[in-house]
Amino acid sequence: MGQAGGEEQVHAYLKAYCTNAAVPVGGIQVLISNSVWTTKDVEKAYIEGCVDNFSAEIRPMGSAEEINKYVEMTTKGMIPKILEQAVRVSCIFGCFL
Repeated sequence: MGQAGGEEQVHAYLKAYCTNAAVPVGGIQVLISNSVWTTKDVEKAYIEGCVDNFSAEIRPMGSAEEINKYVEMTTKGMIPKILEQAVRVSCIFGCFL
């Protein structure tokens, strides 16, 4: 995106996509679930960007079981498990169904 305003344009597009995709059209609906599971060492600006641009839900770093339950719930059971074991760094999950 080497153009002036390129990053802002991408963020605006993704924000609009996340908002508009959730509206059912012709009986079809796209489900989007974005979450950031983080430790306290992540910069505030990064977290704010995830919330503002991707409508991400911010969660404290949890166990693999907690994260798997969340992913299963937000994907209506379509993704029952995403992790085998806990992670020690912040992670981002984005699911488009």
